Amino acid sequence: MPAQNLKLLAWNILHGGGPTRMPEIALALIAHGPDIVVLTEFRHSRGGQLRGILGDRGLIHHAATRTSGRTNGVLVASRFPLDHRGDRFDRAASDGRWIDLRLPTLDLALSGVHIPDDSRPEDKAAYWNFLIRLGRERRVERWVVLGDLNSGRHHIDEPGRTFRHTRLLGTFTSLGFRDAWRTLHPAAREFSWYSHGGKGFRIDGAFLSPLLHKCLKSAEFSHVERESGVSDHSLLVVEMELAKPGAAGDADSNSSGASATSPCFSALFLPETGTIDSIRTSESSNFPGKTSTPRKKYANSGQKTLFPT
Repeated sequence: MPAQNLKLLAWNILHGGGPTRMPEIALALIAHGPDIVVLTEFRHSRGGQLRGILGDRGLIHHAATRTSGRTNGVLVASRFPLDHRGDRFDRAASDGRWIDLRLPTLDLALSGVHIPDDSRPEDKAAYWNFLIRLGRERRVERWVVLGDLNSGRHHIDEPGRTFRHTRLLGTFTSLGFRDAWRTLHPAAREFSWYSHGGKGFRIDGAFLSPLLHKCLKSAEFSHVERESGVSDHSLLVVEMELAKPGAAGDADSNSSGASATSPCFSALFLPETGTIDSIRTSESSNFPGKTSTPRKKYANSGQKTLFPT
């Protein structure tokens, strides 16, 4: 069975996109050609058109938080089937900030997140503590956590020291979860959101569990959408190469399939005991030292939706 190239896109689209920005949001998503899209600040009141466009482009499997009207939520659209894992974190789930899914055909777990910002420190801490508890369970899975994290490291992902609860972020990374962008850009500084005062922050990201470390191919921000006012956030595109379930048997039998040199092949078949506990990624290794058109209605036919609206 061949390896699967997978392109994931995460983007905060700012208050549901708005009627004037929605066409540009759709065009941007189409241009990047993702296999999986995670949109934060998605709103059902405006989202039908966008879901139709994504469905027309092959992303026919949809899951969304149970928000209503003008309330911000999270949407995941995928070329691959989605299974809902349940709302284990009631506060985040009810607030439209958490969606927890499995992609069974890829043996992949995916969580779309929108962590509260520093104006809600208690909620932010509760969210990170939940991710830490879940991370202890899921570091043995192929799990990606991506979205608007509202978090980062002092003097690295921001010019100063304003981020709260950086210790909790460090605890999460110490479980072996790697910041995809920082892993590939250890000495770079890019910001994905700017305050009204002009200060930049890298608050959007994707974290990969140990079994996905070798799968990572690229992680890049696209800033043109933010710079042109389509949203106030840059979007993040992460590419991985996943060995599909069953690849080991295929390769061992010399049938056509993923080779043992596939970037993700060896990570899939670690020994059952004594391996995962030895995989750790410290804070310092994850975060190295300082760095410097007319509107048109689209039919929704053919979409597979977990939470119809």
